Amino acid sequence: MTHAQKSGDYGTRFSKPGARTPSPHKGRGLLVRRSGIAAPIHWSLRSVIIDPNMAVPKLIDRAKGLWRGKSLLNLPFMPLGEQITESDSTLRVETDANETYATVTYDWMYEGKRETGTILICQAKESSAVEFGWVDSWHQSGAVMHLAGEVAANGTVEAKGTYPAGEEVWGWTIAFSLSGNELTMDMVNVAPKGSEWAVKASYQPD
Repeated sequence: MTHAQKSGDYGTRFSKPGARTPSPHKGRGLLVRRSGIAAPIHWSLRSVIIDPNMAVPKLIDRAKGLWRGKSLLNLPFMPLGEQITESDSTLRVETDANETYATVTYDWMYEGKRETGTILICQAKESSAVEFGWVDSWHQSGAVMHLAGEVAANGTVEAKGTYPAGEEVWGWTIAFSLSGNELTMDMVNVAPKGSEWAVKASYQPD
């Protein structure tokens, strides 16, 4: 992994620049004409806001709250003895009021500077499929990475996304596991010639 790959070009945008995504709220408060008379559209607020097809993975829901621990960063392109660094790290898991998605926020340190990241997580309610939206102040630049995966039989939540690196396609895999009071977040950088673990973070409830 080069410095350029570290500082930018991670991730792909959810949509093309300028593309507009339809909103479920579009149309609320509009007037329609029935027999020449303007009448308001009456929508059920619950049907607009809550998507019955979205849910929070059980492991992520169990992990709600603040966690503290250590984060290991692996930079294989650095000289031997300087490849792995450790820092204090905090992680917080929150869900929306309707339990349709979760937000994971975390921080860590590199060369004395605080770095942060956010992962939006949702699961297809009737299957094990999950999707992430990931941003990180150090690992990425100017893009949101979309990752897709599934909930494993043991509850682990894992998803993978790709990004262009020159003429090659690289990727990231992010996985969350919970065992007793230990929550782990693992990140793997996937290259065409092989994979290298990038982050191993372990937390205890605050």
